[in-house]
Amino acid sequence: MFLNDSYRPITDSAGFINCPAGECARQFMAWMEEIRPGAHKTRSCPAGALSTHLSSLCPLVKGGITREVFVPVQEDWTAYFDNGWRGTDSASVLPVISTRLRCTALHVSCTPDMSRRGAKRYGARIVGIYRGAMRASRSLWVANDGGRWVAGSIGDPAAEEDEEWMTPVKVRDRFTDENLRTLVARFVPGVWDLARWLAAEAFLIERVGALPSSFNEIDLESVQESIPTRAPKD
Repeated sequence: MFLNDSYRPITDSAGFINCPAGECARQFMAWMEEIRPGAHKTRSCPAGALSTHLSSLCPLVKGGITREVFVPVQEDWTAYFDNGWRGTDSASVLPVISTRLRCTALHVSCTPDMSRRGAKRYGARIVGIYRGAMRASRSLWVANDGGRWVAGSIGDPAAEEDEEWMTPVKVRDRFTDENLRTLVARFVPGVWDLARWLAAEAFLIERVGALPSSFNEIDLESVQESIPTRAPKD
């Protein structure tokens, strides 16, 4: 979704929280202390480019998550990314943060559908809207489910939606990339223009101590070898 796909799969998904980054990080740490006391620490990161904050997540991890970052988008909106090797899993974090902060949060996935040299990347366009509760008040999705396109929605339509987004006859033509971007931008002003993101410190949450033997660290370049992209090489 960002930076010309150069940080795939991290940026295939993201979370957006209607609260300042510092408060998001504090609530996340409070939650972590409840379930794994002393297992995490917070590090504030100077204002910088999104690429810098995403680089701080590396290496990626198979079997778990060891780093998560809250990046300010606007004064009252924050982006969330993590270092899971399959991409950011914001759908497991946002319901908790939204509930604790009593705020709106968006789980967003936008993955291109393509194959190259035998490697397949299944397309998906998903938005889940949380409004201070563990359960999404509204979800929209269109995805290539192993070769068959599926689409659906739950909850009452949001005021920010357009009715025609889910009406095309061909399933793969519903809720397009453009539709998704329009919907998210109606919640989060300037979200797709990184130059408009707030120049303020971000907050990196790191797992400390010995990692479980099931955790396997993998450098980003190795993960990307099996993920086709249309982005030009530098």
